[in-house]
Amino acid sequence: MVKCKILFVNGHLNVGGIEKSLVDLLRWLDYSKYDVDLLLLEGKGDYLEQLPPNVNIIFKDIRKAYGSFLHVFLQNLIHFRFNIIYYRIVLLISSYLGKEFLRYWNLFFNLPRNYDCAIAYRPGICADVVAYVVKSRKKICWWHHGECLYSQKQIRDTNTIWNSFNNIVAVSNGCKSMIESTFDYPPSKIVVIPNLIDIDRITLLAGEKSPYVFNSKVIKIVTVGRLSPEKHIEDIPQIASELIERGVSQFKWYVVGEGDMRGQIEEEIKKYTVEKYITLLGAKTNPYPYIKYADLMVHTSHVESQGLTILEAMALKTPCVAVASLGPKEYLNDKIGVLIDADIESIVNGIIKMIHNPKDLMTEFAFNMVKRRYSPIIVINTFSNVI
Repeated sequence: MVKCKILFVNGHLNVGGIEKSLVDLLRWLDYSKYDVDLLLLEGKGDYLEQLPPNVNIIFKDIRKAYGSFLHVFLQNLIHFRFNIIYYRIVLLISSYLGKEFLRYWNLFFNLPRNYDCAIAYRPGICADVVAYVVKSRKKICWWHHGECLYSQKQIRDTNTIWNSFNNIVAVSNGCKSMIESTFDYPPSKIVVIPNLIDIDRITLLAGEKSPYVFNSKVIKIVTVGRLSPEKHIEDIPQIASELIERGVSQFKWYVVGEGDMRGQIEEEIKKYTVEKYITLLGAKTNPYPYIKYADLMVHTSHVESQGLTILEAMALKTPCVAVASLGPKEYLNDKIGVLIDADIESIVNGIIKMIHNPKDLMTEFAFNMVKRRYSPIIVINTFSNVI
């Protein structure tokens, strides 16, 4: 049987929701049917070792191509990186002559073959490469973002780039609606393929031993997310302080994730004098023990296209309190969790409500919902039909 040749294009495989979803998808593909290349542009990353051995990695490092043109030119000239200089010159000329000029990147990327399907796993540079460089019978771009803050020029450019794509994949119905209202892409060609939740694997990785070692009467709260503005993890110290004022003082709050806002969050922890209540654990390639053995997950993010960590917590039967955003609003309700407004008071009220509510039936309903809607077999079948 002739295999379908697929190319995925992504920046890197560092710890992150998009990268996690890509690795999960690649792990579940049937390699008796598919021959898969993965083009990475910005480093290989933490999840590399989790890829199945069938995936062929193509690495074209473009990290030295960004910055002021003069700096990039001189630094790469000194180190004889003429290919990077060429890449940057093509990018510069395209800003004057139009995106179509990016087709001359083909000399830089020098991809080995034609493909049956090429997938830009995120918009931006990945979509540019697939649109103008890759030779493929079919082209698809994934959209994972829970909001669109594009300028009018970026919207026009995206409309132009997407003319080269047969389909745009949204990870939720909310994302699909946002794409329809923002861009000129035909709605009939926008397909919803959610990120899959591999319950068996998550359960195995969570293990049988709790990472928490303290009095069982202490409520263990966990938050998993990048330390970036849209996640609003900087609100946690104030939320913790409010909980204490309202008589909830026997708790420890663990934050799994890393990012540019770590310093600001540490300052907020000091400001509200909650050092003994909050622990920043940093990024974890395996956050599942912390999720499984927590008494409660609190998701403070204002922007989620799907809310992967919420669904993973539900798969591990951990009760969830989450801010209402594009993704969680599709599946989270009073039957399976607590959906809250984004302000501090609402989050505090949501946590207190969850602490005092019976949770066994709620977590069972949540688990069954994840199994029914996001199981690997269902998602992979949809993927196969699209490509």
